[in-house]
Amino acid sequence: SGCVGTRPKFVVTFPASGDYIITASSSARPGLSTSCIVNYQAIRLTPVKVPEFSLLLLPLIAMLAVGLMRIRNRRKESMRKMG
Repeated sequence: SGCVGTRPKFVVTFPASGDYIITASSSARPGLSTSCIVNYQAIRLTPVKVPEFSLLLLPLIAMLAVGLMRIRNRRKESMRKMG
């Protein structure tokens, strides 16, 4: 709990070991990012099966996903203000 009604923030790290670690942290108060931090299990991707161009696209896809979530949150907030 503690994650309800908060804005998630995703950080994707690409260690040399090949593990893709996605860290999602969110906070009820903008100044505190420690109220709810979730470390998703690292997913091992085999570079042989995944083309290089898609590896380059992964960070872009992650950024797009976060951007879409932020747009949805902003729409909800503006609806609340109008209502």
